Amino acid sequence: MSEPTGITDKTSFLIDVIFTNSPDRIVCSGVGISDHSLVYAHRKVCFKQPNRGHTMVIYRKLKNFSSINLRYDISLQDWDKIEQHDNPNVMWAVWKVMFLYCVDKHAPMRTKRARAPWINLVLKKLMHEKDVLKLKAFRSIGLIGLNFRSIEIVNNQIKVVKQAFYNKAFQENESNIRNTWRVMN
Repeated sequence: MSEPTGITDKTSFLIDVIFTNSPDRIVCSGVGISDHSLVYAHRKVCFKQPNRGHTMVIYRKLKNFSSINLRYDISLQDWDKIEQHDNPNVMWAVWKVMFLYCVDKHAPMRTKRARAPWINLVLKKLMHEKDVLKLKAFRSIGLIGLNFRSIEIVNNQIKVVKQAFYNKAFQENESNIRNTWRVMN
């Protein structure tokens, strides 16, 4: 914003300012009308839908990826199709489709369920054992043979690991508010 916020008969000056580290989130800003104008900024607000189920992660599967095969398939494409168009946006779209066809063939997109960042392999195994014990208890119609102590130990271990993860994450991002909020979300 570069409009003056103070206006007199002979001069105008900029006293009040708005700073942001996310200018892409500001819809508009300006100065009101008076002898000492107020500044304003309208910020984009986005309310996320409540989480309905698990978080899914989309990634490219690179297990069997071969750059040699990808290059070969790219070389087989009819790139002259691009020159048939005059509009650069259409040319870009055609090129992108042809290129992504080859990439998708050699590194296909996959979706998997994301797990909590604080769950490690040991904890995952303990959680599985706890689930097995609960299943056995339900199948035996009652609590016969259910080892409450082992379930309590697993629950306590989950709390300890989760607390340690968040304590470490908050300490690492102590001076970075944006990353702190990412950790919390």
